[in-house]
Amino acid sequence: MQNQSNNEQNSKKDKKDSNSIDIKSEQIKNIIKDDNKNEKKEDKKQDKNEVENEIEMEKEKKEKEEKEKKEKEKEIVKEKEIEKEKGKEKGKEIGKEKGKEIEKEKGKEIEKEKGKEIGKEKGKEIGKEKGKQIGKEIGKEIGKEKEKEIGKEIGKEKGKEIGKELLKEKDKNLKNNNNNINANNIKKKENKTNLKKEENKKLILEINEKVPPRGLNNIGATCYMNSVLQCFYHIYELSNELLKLKNIDNDKLPMTSAYINVVKNLSFSPKNSISPSQFKDIISNNEIFEGIEANDSKTLTLYVLDTINEELNDNKIIIENKKISNRIRTLNEKGTERILKFFNSQKNTIIGDLFDGVKTSKYTCLKCKDISIDYQLFNIINFPIEQVFYEIHENKKKIKDKDKIIDIKNCFMNEEAPKYFKDNNKIYCDKCKKEEDGMSINKIYMAPKIMIIFLDRGMYNRFKCNVLFPEELTISKFEEKTNDKGKYNLIGVIEHLGPSSMGGHFIANCRHFDGNWYIFSDSSISGPSKNYKKYGEPYLLFYRRED
Repeated sequence: MQNQSNNEQNSKKDKKDSNSIDIKSEQIKNIIKDDNKNEKKEDKKQDKNEVENEIEMEKEKKEKEEKEKKEKEKEIVKEKEIEKEKGKEKGKEIGKEKGKEIEKEKGKEIEKEKGKEIGKEKGKEIGKEKGKQIGKEIGKEIGKEKEKEIGKEIGKEKGKEIGKELLKEKDKNLKNNNNNINANNIKKKENKTNLKKEENKKLILEINEKVPPRGLNNIGATCYMNSVLQCFYHIYELSNELLKLKNIDNDKLPMTSAYINVVKNLSFSPKNSISPSQFKDIISNNEIFEGIEANDSKTLTLYVLDTINEELNDNKIIIENKKISNRIRTLNEKGTERILKFFNSQKNTIIGDLFDGVKTSKYTCLKCKDISIDYQLFNIINFPIEQVFYEIHENKKKIKDKDKIIDIKNCFMNEEAPKYFKDNNKIYCDKCKKEEDGMSINKIYMAPKIMIIFLDRGMYNRFKCNVLFPEELTISKFEEKTNDKGKYNLIGVIEHLGPSSMGGHFIANCRHFDGNWYIFSDSSISGPSKNYKKYGEPYLLFYRRED
């Protein structure tokens, strides 16, 4: 029993112990759970703190970036302001420099104006001095003539007195014989003087081979003018026709009158050279030729032709109407009759009769193939030498200046070569009613009696090239509507020495009325020569058409 009780007690103890152990284990588990919960809470807190720290860090970064951006923007603004300030300063400096340049240009213009005025004053003074000298010389000549006349009169008076005394001593028969002899001598002298007067009248009306070559004095950088005057003077058709004019009004025909004065002095002056002062004064009315600056012969050539033609037309000084229709083959082309009427109406002065020619420009629309023809009057044919040379020679860079050569016929061929109009340079087609690609061909419809050719090498950087041209030139291949053979003879060449046509020196190389060639360098004359000999660079060519 006791054993059973002991066993029961032991079993109860064991149960109590097991229960206590279970309770403790549960407590421990709960403690562990609580600990785990606490740990999780702490971990969550830590995570929250880390997230908050990261958010704060990002905020700080953003704030820093914004600050940096703002600082950079401020710096950029400052830099821009600095650049603006620098730009303003540079603008001020540039403005000052430009202002100085403008002031310099204005100063130069003022100096030019002053120079022109001074040149005019000096020219007037020089003209006065030369006028005085000429007046003195003329006065001396007149004085000599008067002294001779006075001496003759005194001699006559003394002769009469002596004759009277001798006649008293001699008988009446001798008196009668002497009187008859004296009368015959007087008649012979009168006949001689009358013959001389008639010869002088003929000379005034016509320049011939007996007129010697004379020079023109340089009166202040006038070589360009002198060369043009010499070439015009040696066109006898022009000079003789203008010499026939009588009672010329200098106010109405100033250029014509001045040119006639030059012709008279070159033809009949006793001096070897004359001063074309009146002609220089007339062209100086145009601002291009005023003062004592060098100028261009081609520009003056056109100006003289236009001005004299205008003066003669305005004053109705016309020559016999020489129609040109007999030189035209056909009248079939559109517009030919119109240009003939216009051309005939213009050719009523000696300028138009000698120097006017007709060119045609044939335009073709490359879309509809419509053709239109434009007729134009011309006085000078322009040949661009550099363009002609480059179209002929391919290896242009390898050719030396001394080896650059073209023929005048190459220039005529280039003149009538087709020219195309495309892109931004189209032609207007009347048929298409808009601008289209086109082509043009320029031709000489009829060349003038006196043909002037300009060898254009450029104004300043002159293109160096030797142009071959004959003394006898035939252009029938390049002329559309003529009945004659188109033969021309060279009568004058204006040559240039120097790098620029606005400087250097111009000379005239002319065939004189005696058939020989002379070189006229202002007042200096070289020659004679049977053929043309080149001295300088050919600039303007003067050809006369064979009738």
